[in-house]
Amino acid sequence: MPNEKSEIAEPAVYSPENMQRLLSVLWNSREEPKIQSVLMYVVLGAFAGLRPAEAVALEWKHIDFSKQEISLAPPVSKIARVVPIKSNLMDFLTPYKGRNGLVVAHKKVANLLRNECVQARVQHISNGLRRSYAANRLAEVSEDIVRSEMGLDSSAQNEWKATTPAAAAK
Repeated sequence: MPNEKSEIAEPAVYSPENMQRLLSVLWNSREEPKIQSVLMYVVLGAFAGLRPAEAVALEWKHIDFSKQEISLAPPVSKIARVVPIKSNLMDFLTPYKGRNGLVVAHKKVANLLRNECVQARVQHISNGLRRSYAANRLAEVSEDIVRSEMGLDSSAQNEWKATTPAAAAK
């Protein structure tokens, strides 16, 4: 008899509807500092492809609003790279322009995200924000560009496989 867990696969990416639902809940409560951290964490993962550790280590000084890019370098990132700020991310970041310090103020933001997913009636997907970015970005640009933006090299095959459209459809 097959294992029931193996038959029910967790979605690899957030659907546009679920992402909108989650963002709406976060946006409506953004004045609360913890929720503001969750909002920044979500948009950095979903709209820039940042890893969770990169999002919580990112400082406002790494965001260049005039060039519309985020500069990541060790120790914030595994490898140095520049991530473009697309218009959807710019819309969320612009109200906070001029701030100093960490973009995501709460280190335990991943736990807070799980709670907010429940509030939004959205299933939490482990690494789903970053994979959602990759799946959507692949519709716009080449795989090489997406891999570069995400800081992936040929040794990152396992992480990449989960972001491809075939994996996202599972």
